[in-house]
Amino acid sequence: RAAGRADGGIVAGAGVGHAPEGDLVIRQTGGAAQGQRPGAGVIGASDAVLGGEAQHVARPEAILAEVHRVLGGGGRVAISEVHNPSLYFYPPCPHAIRYWQAYNQLQRDFGGNPEIGVQLPALAAEQGWQVLKVRRFSPRLHGQLVRREDRLEVVQFWIDLLHSALPSLQQHGRVVDDFAEVREEMLALVDRPRGVIEYSAHQLLAIKPGGGHPAGG
Repeated sequence: RAAGRADGGIVAGAGVGHAPEGDLVIRQTGGAAQGQRPGAGVIGASDAVLGGEAQHVARPEAILAEVHRVLGGGGRVAISEVHNPSLYFYPPCPHAIRYWQAYNQLQRDFGGNPEIGVQLPALAAEQGWQVLKVRRFSPRLHGQLVRREDRLEVVQFWIDLLHSALPSLQQHGRVVDDFAEVREEMLALVDRPRGVIEYSAHQLLAIKPGGGHPAGG
C-alpha cells in the first residue's frame, strides 16, 4: 500500500524491485517536488512522482490505482518509465544488443514489463486519471553532438547503465556476452560521426479529476 502524508503528498522511492504480486511501498518525503525528476516545476505538495517503479511489478495498474486512491481531487502524478525495445545502435552493436535482450528477458521472467512506458496513457486512463501530457526523453547520441567529450558522456551513461545489470544477470545464471566486448563496441561510437544511440523513455503527467489544479498543469 502507498504511504501518504497528512497533506496528501507521496513520492515513490526508487528501486522497488521485482514484486510478482504488485505490492508497492512508497516512501514518504518532505515534499513531492523534492526529487525534481518528471514534471519538475509543476509538481506540488499534493502530488506524486514515480520513476521506474511500474516496470518491475506484475500489475503496474495497481500502482496507479493506489496513488489515485491516496491523492485527493486535483492531485497529479508524474511518471517516468522505460520502453526498452526502443534501444538502437548505429553502427550495430551486437554484443550490447544481446546483453540488453538478456536483461529484458530476466525482467520479464520476474514479472516485470520493459515495454511499460508506451502503455502508460491507457493504464492511467483506466484507473481514472486525466492525462495532461506525454513526452519522450533520453540521453541520445546523434549527429548534432560534435564535441568528443559530449559524445563520450552519452556513451558512458549507456555503458554504466548496462553494466549495472551485470550482477543480477550473473546471480540468475544468465549467459551474456563478455562485458568488455560490450564496452569496446559502444566506445567505438564516440569517434564515429554517424554513430547513433537512440532510445525513448516516456514521461506522463496526469491529474485526478475533481480538485483545484488547473487542467493544463
